[in-house]
Amino acid sequence: MATIRDRTVIAVLALLPVLAVAAPLAAAPRPNIVFILTDDQRWDTIDKKHSVTGTTPVMPKVQSLLVNKGVLFQNHFVTTALCCPSRSSILAGKYAHTTGVHDNGGPDGGVQVFDDSSTLPVWLHDAGYHTGIFGKYLNGYAAIAPYIAPGWDEWHVFKAPGYFNYHLIENGADVAYDSADADYSTDVLRDKVLQFIAEAAEPFFVEFTPYNPHAPATPAPRHVGSFAGVAPWRPRNYAEPDASDKPAWVQSITWTQQDQTGTDTFRQRQLECLQSVDEAVDAVVQALKARGVLASTIIMYSADNGYSWGSHRWKPKQCEYEECMRDPLIVRYAPLVPRARKDSRITLNIDFAQTFAELAGATPDPGVEGRSLVPLLDGSATSWRTDMLNEHWNGKIPTFAQVRGLFTKPGGTPHIWKYVELVSGEKELYNLDRDPFELSNVAGNSSNAALVATMAARLRELDPGWTGSAPAAAAPTAFPPDYANDDAFE
Repeated sequence: MATIRDRTVIAVLALLPVLAVAAPLAAAPRPNIVFILTDDQRWDTIDKKHSVTGTTPVMPKVQSLLVNKGVLFQNHFVTTALCCPSRSSILAGKYAHTTGVHDNGGPDGGVQVFDDSSTLPVWLHDAGYHTGIFGKYLNGYAAIAPYIAPGWDEWHVFKAPGYFNYHLIENGADVAYDSADADYSTDVLRDKVLQFIAEAAEPFFVEFTPYNPHAPATPAPRHVGSFAGVAPWRPRNYAEPDASDKPAWVQSITWTQQDQTGTDTFRQRQLECLQSVDEAVDAVVQALKARGVLASTIIMYSADNGYSWGSHRWKPKQCEYEECMRDPLIVRYAPLVPRARKDSRITLNIDFAQTFAELAGATPDPGVEGRSLVPLLDGSATSWRTDMLNEHWNGKIPTFAQVRGLFTKPGGTPHIWKYVELVSGEKELYNLDRDPFELSNVAGNSSNAALVATMAARLRELDPGWTGSAPAAAAPTAFPPDYANDDAFE
């Protein structure tokens, strides 16, 4: 008969295979997290597409240190293409129809609408992370300054964003900065981030969110003129000559020579504005390396929304078209991504919070609507989303909701389709595989009726509260007519 000691040994031996698998997971250290979030940066402004020479990337350090060392997500989108709704969704991991932050101000927008009681920094702080934010928080913050949102140990936030002559609320103190070259806000914030990385207790979470390249897109003095001579941007949908198939809001726009000149100049300034961010990324990587924590730190680089630059006659963001809703997303984290690669699956801004929470061993809010990107990073995903929701409220563009993804017409083959419903009653449908510039709206084609019905039903699954005819709330102020500092208006 086996003794108690014998049975104990047998039980332990039986558990060894399980322990061998579980031990590395339990022993894996929680990573430091560096989250870099730019403002109004298009998805295509890192590589050579908008290069002056055609051979040097727009952001060479981001390319070499992040893209070439991590995962480039080629189909990354925001769920609402506007600053405050997008940033609120990032912090909460929820759609704007859930956060209630639909706009940058007014009764349904801005920082005062946002419930900050259960957000990413709160979860991480509760899990033992040392947290810091440096740069832009949420639109309208000046009205509640020097308030410090829950979860942040270090708070160095624009009272109102700017490049020169701005104020930072620094752990409750209102600190003014001037117009000297050394006061350029991205450089100032960069140096504060570097100090945080050097001194913060591990594990740490830092959000570096410079104003660049948001309007008025003021580049650092050392970068002025660095993109002079960049070739004009004239995609097939630029100033769309025939907009007869588009909603009335597009048809109402008259594109002038002044619009063309202003857009070309603004694009150059945005590209120049990104150079200081590129330098800051380099400095951050070197600081992590100097501390010996680069390999144990996840670095995520993204933006809050895209920009149109004249496609479909539209200049800024908020629109239903690809230029407004697509953003860069790059993740460098050696333990899960040992070599550079590209991923074409759909990722969303509402995925960030859940991703960081999983890696940190933090407990997210039970209502999060995003998905952790960890299975995409480590290659363990056996399935993934094939479609997505994008929403907009208020202003010149009527309130709309859209679904974009892989759908199949009866008897056909799968294609990437986009279906949009506006509260004006107008609808849009595009086959993005065959019409990537969204030039041919085929919503009215009778042969697409079944597909429209399928996509309309899916839209309501993603947003159960969408009716297609909800009245749009009046915008608090008119959208700025040009490339002004629109944070003052939105």
